[in-house]
Amino acid sequence: MSDREHTEGNGADPTSRVANGRDDSRAARLLRHGRRARQGAGALVAGMEQAADEIGSFLSEQMESRPYVTLAAASGVGYVAGGGIPSRLTRVIIDVGARVAIAFVVQRLGGAQMAMPVDKTIP
Repeated sequence: MSDREHTEGNGADPTSRVANGRDDSRAARLLRHGRRARQGAGALVAGMEQAADEIGSFLSEQMESRPYVTLAAASGVGYVAGGGIPSRLTRVIIDVGARVAIAFVVQRLGGAQMAMPVDKTIP
């Protein structure tokens, strides 16, 4: 009987043989796959942290340059991520938003027309 056959199945620690690079048993292969998976997960976590930092700095820049657009976009993303809100409240929010938008447009257009000189000679 070889040393490998003798030690398998008797409770010997497979990690000691794996560390020496002498074993190609299932346990050793599983350990290697586990290590690779752990390394891959670590790389994924590091990448996600870096992406989160970049997103945070991007949002900070956008918030300083275009605060209303950024807040509107964040509200929309939060609405979708949160699964929406009750339909009655949604209707009220959309109604109020539409009224504010219409008032804003009318104010802009009305202000622009008032700033233009009126020619009273045209009948």
